[in-house]
Amino acid sequence: MIKNYDDKIDNRLLKTKDVIKEYPLLTQYSLAKAVQDKKLCYTKVGNTNYFRVQDIENFINSGKQGMSD
Repeated sequence: MIKNYDDKIDNRLLKTKDVIKEYPLLTQYSLAKAVQDKKLCYTKVGNTNYFRVQDIENFINSGKQGMSD
């Protein structure tokens, strides 16, 4: 049986305000700090930053692993 693993990857792009709505544990400051520290990649269109959902989830999970150590 062949499984399609691409279905589990979320390639949506979210604006900063949408990231904060969807992931309430993140703030505008924490996103800006993560970008500044090069822990989180983004795409800039005009004056708006867009983040990939998969990158956001990886960033959150890496933070959780750091806290458990």
